[in-house]
Amino acid sequence: MDTIIIPNLESHGTIAEQIICMLTEEWPLTTKGVFSRLFNNHNKCSIQATYKALKKLQDEKLIEKNGQYYRLNTEWLKKINCVSTEIIQKYENAQVFLKALP
Repeated sequence: MDTIIIPNLESHGTIAEQIICMLTEEWPLTTKGVFSRLFNNHNKCSIQATYKALKKLQDEKLIEKNGQYYRLNTEWLKKINCVSTEIIQKYENAQVFLKALP
C-alpha cells in the first residue's frame, strides 16, 4: 500500500499544514494569496518559506499548480477517501487482523 500523507489540519500546524488547511476552504490561490492569508493569520513566515512549503507540497503531490494557481490534488484526496473508506469497512465488519509476532 502506498504511504498516504494526512497533514494536521489544525490552524497552528506547520506552514505546509496551514496551506493544506487553507486550500480546503479557498482555491485556487496564488503564492501571494497563500502568503497574505498566512500573514493575516499572524504567521510570521517569509515569502521564501511560503515558496518552499508550496514546492514541498507540490513535490509530494498533495497540491497541484495550474499556471499561477495552487489547489489540492484531487488524486491525493481520492486516495485518502479510498483508504479511509476501506479502514471504516474493516472496522464496521468487525474484521480482526493480528499479525504474528516474530
